Amino acid sequence: GSFDILYSNSVAVLTALGRGIDLRIIAEGTRIAEKPPVAAALLQRKDGGMHTGKDLEGKTIGIATKYDIQWLIAQAWVKLKGGDPSKISYREMPLPSMLDALASHQVDAVVAIDPFLAVGLGDPRFELLSWAQADVMPGMPSSMWVITGQTAQNKPELIRAYLRGFYKGAEWVDEHLGDPEYMKLVASFTKTDPALLAKMALNKQPLEIDPKQIERVAALMKENGLLKTDIDIPAHVFK
Repeated sequence: GSFDILYSNSVAVLTALGRGIDLRIIAEGTRIAEKPPVAAALLQRKDGGMHTGKDLEGKTIGIATKYDIQWLIAQAWVKLKGGDPSKISYREMPLPSMLDALASHQVDAVVAIDPFLAVGLGDPRFELLSWAQADVMPGMPSSMWVITGQTAQNKPELIRAYLRGFYKGAEWVDEHLGDPEYMKLVASFTKTDPALLAKMALNKQPLEIDPKQIERVAALMKENGLLKTDIDIPAHVFK
């Protein structure tokens, strides 16, 4: 009850639903592009020599949290590219520490997320191993906004009012995505260098919820052992 609305990655939300936590999805986050660039990728040291899932066997990958979206990206990509995910080791670390950990040989690769991905791609010490997120989660929502079932029941008009404002803002973002006005606005409240923002992957905000895309995330999670049962996604969409 500390918050009315929570923003989290799609894997965390579906994990919560799979554990019986009563949530309602009120909006999707941006959907992952079907081709690069995307906001998350595997990086390795320069001339690391890894190209396939098989190459990562016996190696250690840096991620923020095990069994969350970065873990799923790595596991699914290794499997897709001919490797055995059970032979991969993971080291949890804060996102801002990943590039230093990679440079100092604490890990062999990292699942880097913007803005750290953009920084890493511009650093001569590192190179792209794969646009893994685009390979394994194309078109799927990266994140979601959710409320509890209790909030949906007790404050439906408040949530609908919030969504009217949310989608009004989203329409502006989609219309101005990447233009100077957009970049100036985002730089102002994130305190991010506009030159760095210009290197990051930008995707439009969906203006509606597509349960089928969320079901694709759930299916990928189930395939990789993160979900044990099916989730009735439409039943958890706020109406």
